[in-house]
Amino acid sequence: TTHLADAKGAALVTIRGRTSTNRPSAQDESLALARAISARTYLIAHGVSPLKITLNYASAADFIADNSTPAGRLQNQRVEIDIIHVPAF
Repeated sequence: TTHLADAKGAALVTIRGRTSTNRPSAQDESLALARAISARTYLIAHGVSPLKITLNYASAADFIADNSTPAGRLQNQRVEIDIIHVPAF
């Protein structure tokens, strides 16, 4: 995809794994980390240098939707990927 091609040429790729739990726990932190690692593994398998990838993960944080509804919790259970390019001069 276009996004994958963008990631291959990026200077930095930041991956954030998140859960929808309301209270952080070791189990939920592990789940958030596993989501981030899964995305990292996928990108590396598709040609993105592991040296360009940083991971961030958290449970009970950074909600993007109302966490009191099932639909909102589904949105909060996610992985976000930022692809950063440095323009050549």
